[in-house]
Amino acid sequence: MEYPKTPKSKSHPNLLFFQVLLLIVLTAHTSIARGESPAISTDRILQTNSPDILQPGYHQLETGFYSYETDKENNIKSKHTLLNNNLYRIGFLEEMELRFALYGYNIQHTASGEDSGLSDAEVSTKVLLFDSSANRPKTTLNAGFTLPIGDDVFTSDKVDPFFSFIPSFSNLLPDSIYNDNSLGVTWNDGNADFKYATLWGHNLSESVILYAEFFGATPIDSGSSSYGFDWGLTWAIKNNVQLDFFAGNSLNDSATDFFINLGLSVRLPE
Repeated sequence: MEYPKTPKSKSHPNLLFFQVLLLIVLTAHTSIARGESPAISTDRILQTNSPDILQPGYHQLETGFYSYETDKENNIKSKHTLLNNNLYRIGFLEEMELRFALYGYNIQHTASGEDSGLSDAEVSTKVLLFDSSANRPKTTLNAGFTLPIGDDVFTSDKVDPFFSFIPSFSNLLPDSIYNDNSLGVTWNDGNADFKYATLWGHNLSESVILYAEFFGATPIDSGSSSYGFDWGLTWAIKNNVQLDFFAGNSLNDSATDFFINLGLSVRLPE
């Protein structure tokens, strides 16, 4: 993909201010969830979100504070760094959460030069469709749209909708094994892709989970499909604080060649 050499500058919120504001809101929130607090559950895994819904009285900030990827097309290698990818989740109802995301700040090196700037934002919700039973997977729906607030190089300039169904078969497996899946459609600049992913995880200890994920995307109208694989670790250093790391690579030429990501998630109250 070719990008313009001299992107126009758009006004946008300062990332540091955005993060500080979210932390203040989290800290100042006085609505306390009742009962015993569950262990933190995040959507920080690359393609397959968790089927869990944040309960009323809880707020959660999930930050991918560093992401790096490389890609090679026509023997030309590009590098892309993404800083401060934020997802802010609000427990709204027992079976519904509200979500606001700021995709982060980009630094990109391509054959045409270097570009930097803010990505688009996102507003969405996650809704419980079916709870788990003896013969049925827990299934949620994540749906929303993007807001074109980013700099010209990193925005679609459109409000792009998306949705995904997230069936989890973890309740049908041993306690230490997880299987979550995602099936959905995303639009980008008017073009639709069918996206899918499956994730398998294993508890190495009470606080550490090892996982591996296969994912892909197929254009609905025209274009080439892409496939990828990643693996990673999540470490719950406290009941409401999680560190994570994942890395992966493409399985065909259409996908990003290599990527790594580091993240931190905090839920309040604990």
